[in-house]
Amino acid sequence: VRDFAQEERERERGSTKRGSSGPQRKPPRAPPQPQLPQQRSMDRTGAAAETKATPKPAPPKRADVDVTPITVEEYKEKYGEKGEKQDMGRLGPDLDDESLLMKKAVQEKVKQFSKELHRINRQRQEQVKPKPQAKPEPKPNA
Repeated sequence: VRDFAQEERERERGSTKRGSSGPQRKPPRAPPQPQLPQQRSMDRTGAAAETKATPKPAPPKRADVDVTPITVEEYKEKYGEKGEKQDMGRLGPDLDDESLLMKKAVQEKVKQFSKELHRINRQRQEQVKPKPQAKPEPKPNA
C-alpha cells in the first residue's frame, strides 16, 4: 500500500510540473458552422449537391412606446437628492392576530368590570348615612 501511495504522489508531482492538473483532456470541439444557401455540400458519392436553406421567420415588431423624458429637477423632486434616505413607511400591526384579539377581549372585560364596580361603590356610598364630624378635643394649656 505504501508503494502505491508513493507512486501516486510522484505521479501528481509530475503532472503539476507539466502545468496541467489531472489527466490529459481533449480540447473542446468548435460548434458546426451553418452553411449559407450559395454553398454546396458534398453528398456520399462526392458529387456536389445544392442545399436549400430555410428562411428564418422575421422577429415580431415591437410595440411603439410613448416616453417623455424628464429633467434632472423633476427627477430630484420625485426621488430626492443622491444619498438622501427615503422613508418608505411602515407595514403596521397585524390586527387579525389571535393573541392580539385575545388581549383586546380581556382588556374589554376588565374595563366593563371596572365600570360595574364603580357603579356599585357609588350606590353603597349613597346608602350609607354620613357620619357627623367629630370635634377635636381641646388641649389644656398648661
